[in-house]
Amino acid sequence: MYELWDLLVFIGYFVVIVAIGFASGRGQRLSVDAYFRGNNRLSWYTIGLSIVAAGISSEQFVGEMGYAYKLGMPVANWEWLVFPALSILLWIFVPLYVRHRITTMPEYLEQRFGPSVRTLYAWLSVASYVFVNFALVFYTGGFALEKMWKIDRLYAVGEVSCTGLHGANRLASTSLLEGLVWGWRSARHIHETLTQQSRPDPNDTPPWEETGPYLPDPALILQDMSVIQHMMWNYVGLVRTSRRLGRALRELRQLETESERFYRATRVTDELVGLRNAVRCALIVTSAAWENTTSMGCHFRE
Repeated sequence: MYELWDLLVFIGYFVVIVAIGFASGRGQRLSVDAYFRGNNRLSWYTIGLSIVAAGISSEQFVGEMGYAYKLGMPVANWEWLVFPALSILLWIFVPLYVRHRITTMPEYLEQRFGPSVRTLYAWLSVASYVFVNFALVFYTGGFALEKMWKIDRLYAVGEVSCTGLHGANRLASTSLLEGLVWGWRSARHIHETLTQQSRPDPNDTPPWEETGPYLPDPALILQDMSVIQHMMWNYVGLVRTSRRLGRALRELRQLETESERFYRATRVTDELVGLRNAVRCALIVTSAAWENTTSMGCHFRE
């Protein structure tokens, strides 16, 4: 069981890393080249160490080291295969990238073999991370937290529990299945471990009142939902700009006012509640993207 000093060292490590990252990126020009290659101003040892560090996670610290402790060092011998792979990258592909001013591997594949190969590589990369890597990383990370600090109330429901992504239409059927399975298991575990506490009496809840004079128009709800979906995709998508985010905020606030007036003047239905929640959720996401001016992770600002 780890103690307070271990937790302080653990937190302090991340604080120092974040501080170094912000200090290094202060005053840098935001661009795609800077985001992926640091404007070609990084030293060779910085690039080398970052490649090594990017490949280390709870998979190595918990899974690989744990099996090495249990079964012996031969378990970790396959890591030596990284050496020939990095050698090929260093001596063959990096000069090509620099010569043709290529930023990423998919960009090189598109220029060399065409857009279809780039698309295939992107799908294979996403599939390998979603269905193989993320599940192992999240499981080993949660296992480490549970064993080190006895954190036994971590629940993950939906695609996050096994794949690490959520919300993608192409994974909708997978999301439904995982949401049902892990939602049921989490609820069962919470029910079994829930302490005896005072719970609200259902009889204290007042009965529902139908205050609206008429039912909401489904065509209006459908149109507003379509507007929200297209606005979030076009204005708050993968690449975000201040102009797009500003326009999205203005239009979402106007839509929020209209939907709130709609909500108070008609009878409450499931579709109307979904519209109201969709507007609020879109506003929260857009406002957070507006406040965050630093490109980080999946959030990229031009």
